[in-house]
Amino acid sequence: MAVFMVSDVLFVKGFYRNMGVPDTFYVIVFSGLLEVMFFFKILPFNVLIAQLCPPGCEGSLMALVASAIALALIVSGYFGVALASYVGVTGDDFSGFPRALLIQAVCTLLPIYWSSCVPDDKKSTASKKDLCLS
Repeated sequence: MAVFMVSDVLFVKGFYRNMGVPDTFYVIVFSGLLEVMFFFKILPFNVLIAQLCPPGCEGSLMALVASAIALALIVSGYFGVALASYVGVTGDDFSGFPRALLIQAVCTLLPIYWSSCVPDDKKSTASKKDLCLS
């Protein structure tokens, strides 16, 4: 996803237009790809949650996950407005827009750094505890 977001910087700079790719084609194809990738990104999380919850609660838990995703999208919209004002994007001046897109791409990669905090299984968690106690 971060690669496609960096690709947006090239789009804003006019790189693809100079190569002969129409703006409408780029927007439709890459926006569609980002949406599909978003759903594939959350799919393993939904499967894991459904396996861990008690039988009969799957629907309620999926509704909770869906509402949490909706809340995250709302909050990210406010952060996007704050980021735009921070880099100097206004209604008349889009000069800071490529920098905002690069910041967005970097922030997309942050969960990869934190993924090491998620334990693989109970054996690895126990071995980590043993290492910490030694």
